[in-house]
Amino acid sequence: MLVEVTNEMHAQTGDWVQISVPARSLLKATFIVYILPVLALLTGTILGSKLAPSIALDESMGAVLCGVLCMVTVFGIAKWYDTHAKPHYRSRITGITRCTAERTDNRQSLFNTGH
Repeated sequence: MLVEVTNEMHAQTGDWVQISVPARSLLKATFIVYILPVLALLTGTILGSKLAPSIALDESMGAVLCGVLCMVTVFGIAKWYDTHAKPHYRSRITGITRCTAERTDNRQSLFNTGH
């Protein structure tokens, strides 16, 4: 799995790491990605069914069109927010669980020589 993280532990390519995401950020992101679009779909459906007769459209067709339009709009806003709010939701490396072979060899040689 590829995840973009802040590398405060100076991990290198190939290292196995533990990552963490602040709980508040995870909950906000979950709300934005899953709950908000569903709420937009429901709200748009209700609005569309009420407004459809005023623009000479079938009530069901108005509900579908307005619901989908609202949901797509929220997805677009969420995508824009994702590109501009990344530092707030960025995961961090909290530990290195397994180093690359080269780093392991360097650590072992330092350990064996007593340096």
